[in-house]
Amino acid sequence: MRWNRFFYGVLFAAFIALAYLPLGVLLAPWLGRSLVWEAYGLGTVAFYLFAIAPSLRSGVASAIAALVAGGLIGILVPFSGASLVTSAWLIGLCRSGFLYRSPSMDWGRSLFLEVIVFFGSLALASVLGGSGIFSGSLMLWSFYLVQSSFFLVGRPESPLRIEKNIDAFEKARVRLEALLDEA
Repeated sequence: MRWNRFFYGVLFAAFIALAYLPLGVLLAPWLGRSLVWEAYGLGTVAFYLFAIAPSLRSGVASAIAALVAGGLIGILVPFSGASLVTSAWLIGLCRSGFLYRSPSMDWGRSLFLEVIVFFGSLALASVLGGSGIFSGSLMLWSFYLVQSSFFLVGRPESPLRIEKNIDAFEKARVRLEALLDEA
C-alpha cells in the first residue's frame, strides 16, 4: 500500500486507536479484555506491516509471517505484557530486516534506529496505558505514533531508480526533487 510516510503513520495510529474503542466495548464482555487486546494487537501489527510494505507481495508475506510468529509467541508466552513487546519486535524485524533493507542505511544504523523506536514506543505506551478500554486505545495510538517516526529518520529509498553512472551531486539533486514532489 506504500503508507511509508510519517503522516500516513499518524493517520494509521488514529484509525487503529479509534477502531479499538467500539471493538473493545462490544467484544470484551464475551471474549474477555485480554483476548480482545491480544487478537487486536496482532491484527494491527499485520495490517501495519501490510500497509507500509513497498509491494503487495512483500506486504502479504510480512503480514503472514507476523501473524504466525505473533500467534506462536502469544501461545507460548501467556502474560499480558508480551503482546506489546512482541508487536514492537515483529514490526522492527520485518520493517528493517525484510521490507526496507537498504544499501544506503547500513545494518548498524538500522539496528540503532529500530532499538530507539522499539524502546520509545514501549515507554510511551506504558506511560499512557492503563487497564481500561480508553487507556488501551490511547496506548495503541501512542505505540503506532512512535513506530511511524521511523520514517522521519530511516526513510526508505525513493521509488525512482537512480543511475549508477551519475555523480554524487546529481544523485542528491534527483533525491531532493523526489522529496519535494512527495510533499
